[in-house]
Amino acid sequence: MWLGRFERPLPIRCRGAFHSYSAREGSSGVRVVVRSDPRFDVVAAPCLDRLAQAHSELGDVSGILKVRERGEFEGRPFVSFQCEVLGGGEALLTRLGETRTTLNHATALTAIDLLSRPLCEAHQRVDSRTSEGFCLGGLLWGNVVVSADGTPIG
Repeated sequence: MWLGRFERPLPIRCRGAFHSYSAREGSSGVRVVVRSDPRFDVVAAPCLDRLAQAHSELGDVSGILKVRERGEFEGRPFVSFQCEVLGGGEALLTRLGETRTTLNHATALTAIDLLSRPLCEAHQRVDSRTSEGFCLGGLLWGNVVVSADGTPIG
């Protein structure tokens, strides 16, 4: 068991203040974002709170991961999301480069559309705590996961 409940954690992106994993909770797939090191405690908990709150309010937006839980295990904060994760966006781009795979124009536009539509919808919504629009930063391939059906989601 990992973090008291998750099984088979596989790293998606592990660097900086936060690490992202694909894992199992019972029969369900989850993505787990966890604070990487206790030295980041001052910034990690509020960032994970904000992440969970934003994704909870945007839970009805297709293409935005739905929160399962904002929790803590033995002092280590985490957020888990409902998602059967196949891999991460950075790994996908690396693999495309390694195999010298190119995408035709229509496929590339479809991928960008799948990522940008939810972000555009999210940015038009108002945060209930701040009464401002949602904007959690830029689009980072490290924050994108590819679901088990091959769909890129954030």
